Amino acid sequence: MDTILYWLGRASWQASLLAIIVLVAQRIFRRQLTAQWRYNLWLLVMLRFLLPFSLESSVSVFNFMTPGHPAGQPVVPMAETIASVPASAKVSFIKPALQPNAGQPESATTLGVMGEATQSIATNSSAPQWQWSWPYALAIVWFSGVLFCSAFVLNSTLRFARRLRSSKIIRDVAVLAVLDECKVEIGTNRAVTLLATEAVSTPALYGFWHPRLLLPTGMTESFDCKQLRFVFLHEMAHVKRWDIAVNWLMTVLQIVYWYNPLAWLAFNRMRMDRELACDALVLNRTGAHHRKTYGETILSLLEGMTGRVTAPGLVGIVPNKRELQERMQMIARFRPASRGSAWAGLLILIIGMSGLTDALTKEAIQLEDNGLQSPKAAAQQEHGRKKQTAGTWEERAPADLKGRGGSSVIWSGDEMIVFGGEGMGESFDDGARYNLAENTWAALPEEGAPSSRTSHSAVWTGREMIIWGGFGGKFGNDTNRNDGALFDPRSNSWKPVSTENAPQARFNHTAVWTGKEMLIWGGYTDSHSWYHGGYNDAHLNTGGRYDPATDSWQEISTKGAPSKRFNHVAVWTGKAMIVWGGGNAKKSLNDGAIYDPVNDEWRPISKKGAPSPRGIPVAVWTGKEMIIWGGASRDGKYFQDGARYNPETDTWAPISKDGAPNGRIFANGVWTGTEMVFWGGVNDAQASGFNDPNRYVDDGARYNPSTDSWTEVKPSEVISGRLTGLVWTGKGLLAFGGYNGRHLNDVYYYSR
Repeated sequence: MDTILYWLGRASWQASLLAIIVLVAQRIFRRQLTAQWRYNLWLLVMLRFLLPFSLESSVSVFNFMTPGHPAGQPVVPMAETIASVPASAKVSFIKPALQPNAGQPESATTLGVMGEATQSIATNSSAPQWQWSWPYALAIVWFSGVLFCSAFVLNSTLRFARRLRSSKIIRDVAVLAVLDECKVEIGTNRAVTLLATEAVSTPALYGFWHPRLLLPTGMTESFDCKQLRFVFLHEMAHVKRWDIAVNWLMTVLQIVYWYNPLAWLAFNRMRMDRELACDALVLNRTGAHHRKTYGETILSLLEGMTGRVTAPGLVGIVPNKRELQERMQMIARFRPASRGSAWAGLLILIIGMSGLTDALTKEAIQLEDNGLQSPKAAAQQEHGRKKQTAGTWEERAPADLKGRGGSSVIWSGDEMIVFGGEGMGESFDDGARYNLAENTWAALPEEGAPSSRTSHSAVWTGREMIIWGGFGGKFGNDTNRNDGALFDPRSNSWKPVSTENAPQARFNHTAVWTGKEMLIWGGYTDSHSWYHGGYNDAHLNTGGRYDPATDSWQEISTKGAPSKRFNHVAVWTGKAMIVWGGGNAKKSLNDGAIYDPVNDEWRPISKKGAPSPRGIPVAVWTGKEMIIWGGASRDGKYFQDGARYNPETDTWAPISKDGAPNGRIFANGVWTGTEMVFWGGVNDAQASGFNDPNRYVDDGARYNPSTDSWTEVKPSEVISGRLTGLVWTGKGLLAFGGYNGRHLNDVYYYSR
């Protein structure tokens, strides 16, 4: 729904601006534009209302104004970001493998159990907060208006249809002969039924599929054949131009954009220009010397008009009396179209190119004109273009950071923010901000930053990034963390997170943002044993709630909570946190529970139809369902299946395997608003060791739950397989760093 709301808002203001431009153009060129060209201008406005997106262009009028988001970019909830997977890839719970570390032989370190991607999945899976905020209320108001307008249109249509039941078919041979002549003269061969009815007081055309020409009862006796000819020519002009279909489309758009007064003004003006265009078409066929007679015929019809009848499928020759003066002036001044109409077509082209295209993003503007950039930005963008291919991946400017994995990666709305992680056994306490539009990096401040750490969690609140937990030092020997800090991009500053009443220190836990609080749950407490491949019963089923507004913690109830675990997944639904899967010291799990923070209560999740026990799957929240896919079991089985969980019905539904990618772990997933997208990860099935490139997956997939279908994200020569951190920008994926046998600090952008 957030994407729909943004599309409605964007299309509404852009079409409104285009409507103003059309009105101004009609005013300036009122003597040069024919009635048909005036009408054609409104077709551009209608098309703008219809377009969910359009091509970016340097000639777009919207380059001069850029509200909120880059043009055409759907709104994605800011909390819906994804943290990085640790490139050190603690995944040897499948097959014990060794990672070479600085100063140690390759055999010195056995990597530990069940990776640390959980914080990544949890952060990404935070539900769209619009559901319980003012955009949600706005959506209710908009939808209520749509229902009301739809009901009104349906009622008026049905009432008019009932009034037509008493109509009589006109079979007068002379009158029908005039109608047939008019059809030939206008140039249409569609069958039209002639009806006499009390439902209208002036002639009107009704019906899209089977048009009927409605005449007031007695009109064929009171009007002579010459007058009837003018009436029929006008209505056959509507038939030829498919005006009833266009009128229905206008009505639908008025229902959708009921809140926009400029939409109503534009479509009312479009209907007026439609009648002028039909008048012009009639006079073009009959000759300008019939202007007076034609105008007198319309005036005669007006004398008998007793009321206005409206219905989307009804188009009349005299819609209302207010239009009369302008129509009479046009008819009196009418001249046949001249060659001047050619430049009118050029005006249409200019307005169309500028009004139907979207503004360039900052990135596109800079790519067009590197001369306006700083030398550093120009050099970075040149680097970003070096390896660009015709595919979907593009290399961007690398970070001025040491190669790393296990860093947190979030999307703030216009920047990717990276913090912490580890490389060659050493954790980091630094980070940087990446501006996608400018393709530039800026270091995070050192003052007030959290201590070095990896396998921590990160959430985006809409204003700040919260870093919490993890472990630091070298080779997992340092103390586990139960502290953190908040980073504010606006002030470029850190402030500490209180440790009073904070949960027990941990890593590989989950964290979700509720719109008010960060919920921490589960995880592991013994970094030394885990890092070196051992097992202790150090799993947790406790958690805490952190409120940044008060800098305070509350404990999460353990009554009814899931059993101790880590490498589980957690998503926020808008009103509850769902925890599922993962593993403990003995086995993988496929159970879970739903936590309600309002009542501080847990309730179990049904296991009927749930995926088999597994850890480190992809997990996203769609706004209605939690999608689980992939992952692996403790005995090394990689899963190529998944399921969708509906918390309202407490039921699972299977996901299609047709076209599904190969199984994997550590494949970070994002929800785009319509699809689950993931890329990369690990599959040890064909690998001979930890540094074997074959274990690092270089493809991905897009899953559409509405069609239960898969689309492949194919391997690319631009980016190699890896464990990596992903964020969804609203238009594409950003991948930062990770690990594929070496620690990385490069950046890639994937556009659908």
